[in-house]
Amino acid sequence: MPDESIHDSIPSMRMLRPIALHLRSAVLPAVLATLIAYFAHFALGANGGWRSWRELAVRQAELERTYAHLHDERLRLERRVALLDPRSLDPDMLDEMTRRLLGYAGRDDLIILMPHQEQGGRNFRHDP
Repeated sequence: MPDESIHDSIPSMRMLRPIALHLRSAVLPAVLATLIAYFAHFALGANGGWRSWRELAVRQAELERTYAHLHDERLRLERRVALLDPRSLDPDMLDEMTRRLLGYAGRDDLIILMPHQEQGGRNFRHDP
């Protein structure tokens, strides 16, 4: 009966069967958990995920504010350009703008310098 002692020391298939069944039953949940983690990573953190979407939403809000500011500035400049239209040009306004921008003053002009104006210490010259 030496054969029986050898067979007794090797685990039989009956003993391995429950372990194999447990391993098989654990494979499907492990694969599913791996797939869920994979898709969760890309849904939350990767390019095109939730984090990127939030960053794009913040950037869009910044750009919309910039656009609104630039649109207002454009409207303001269009109104100023319309004042310079040759068909509706106001000679007094043109004279005032020319004198202010170039720093000229007529001989009979009374100049009152205001501290809050943007003269920047510019010297006024007299028209010849």
